[in-house]
Amino acid sequence: MKVIPRKKTKKEKRKSQRLYFCFPVKYKLRQHALLKDAIVCHDISGHGVSVLLHEPLKENHTLNVMLYPQGNPEPIDTLCKVVWCTKNNDGEFKAGLEFLKIKQEQKFIDFLCGNLIEISLKEQEK
Repeated sequence: MKVIPRKKTKKEKRKSQRLYFCFPVKYKLRQHALLKDAIVCHDISGHGVSVLLHEPLKENHTLNVMLYPQGNPEPIDTLCKVVWCTKNNDGEFKAGLEFLKIKQEQKFIDFLCGNLIEISLKEQEK
């Protein structure tokens, strides 16, 4: 897993530091039963996740999102709200999702903490 810490810019309004790395994500609109594959997770924090997609999502829609980070035997099941969605130059879409509920909260906390420790150790090596 490649983890690249990035510094906040002056314009950034994020509530927490992002971890930048990729892993599979599946999602579905709450009204539909079919899970769809996002391309990948782009970045993640304790408050939300951004994902790359094949189709646009409407702002304020609620999604069931399954996160499949490497090293976790089971996905992390979340409920998210679409905050924004934009089309990239390559025709794909990038969406920012805010966590509303995380079903396996301790698993998610362990996952984030483990990656923050990894970033911290890499920073100390510099």
